[in-house]
Amino acid sequence: MEQVGTVYTAQGFEFDYIGVIFGNDLICDWDQHQWKAIPQNSHDSQVKRSNPDLTRHLQNVYRVLMSRAHRGVYLYFMDEGTERYFRSFLPELDEKTFNQQPFRPL
Repeated sequence: MEQVGTVYTAQGFEFDYIGVIFGNDLICDWDQHQWKAIPQNSHDSQVKRSNPDLTRHLQNVYRVLMSRAHRGVYLYFMDEGTERYFRSFLPELDEKTFNQQPFRPL
């Protein structure tokens, strides 16, 4: 919890633990069961500029970030539908345990 970085600074490195803030530039539309990129919510001008497959690109960015840890990944979600999507894969976590964490573990 001593370093802060982006996908660009994390690429090529591995950490014991990593925390990822899952922004609202890529959301899971729970009702339509699909991922959607929202370019106006991205602060990365290189990503937004003429990127015909922004959704796929952002999925890869988050995948890279979440794969940098050896021991554990902590996730924070800005979008409720995206959080719900990830939580659907973790039925063993009850609400009480889940809400006691400072970051939401995955």
